[in-house]
Amino acid sequence: MGVLDPRMPTTHGYARGKKTVEYRTWQRMLNRCRSKKDAKHYRERGITVCPRWAGSFEAFLADMGPRPSDKTSIERKEGTKGYEPGNCVWATTQEQNWNKSDTRLVTLHGETFPLSVWADRLGLKRGTIHNRVKMGWTEEDALLTPIGQPNPHPRVRMWVSIAMMGQGRLKRRGTVTNEGLARILAALESEGLI
Repeated sequence: MGVLDPRMPTTHGYARGKKTVEYRTWQRMLNRCRSKKDAKHYRERGITVCPRWAGSFEAFLADMGPRPSDKTSIERKEGTKGYEPGNCVWATTQEQNWNKSDTRLVTLHGETFPLSVWADRLGLKRGTIHNRVKMGWTEEDALLTPIGQPNPHPRVRMWVSIAMMGQGRLKRRGTVTNEGLARILAALESEGLI
């Protein structure tokens, strides 16, 4: 929490002359939602500050409370909603990273966490899991298969040339199971293409 000057009384107990972390957070929140520079990330997406907080630092502080640690900052629990009671909390950087729209959440044994958290919990490198999933492994196999063990449900990544109206002009890249590959090869062979 910021340093307070006891000679400067206020109704909320936070000095106006010395800007506390909570006060600066409130100001920055207002600026983000009002600024032209940040409009595409906030205002144009309908993200605003609720009237109660927009007009009163005291209301913001009453609802949010003091920042619990210097490792936290304000976080919107639902990124599509604005700054309002019930949608904002003090959260660590790690907690905020979990809440990003591009975070891959994985449910395993009834628990849902970002892929990176599973990596830490299971003692795997994030890159290992990422590469396994990229190669077509299921998320569960990518997480639970020990290092050095083959994929328990193998898939083959390959280029497949598909004959279209007698011409091999459509090419696509895909992940194909062994069974799928056998069907593709059988179809190509029956058409006399291989």
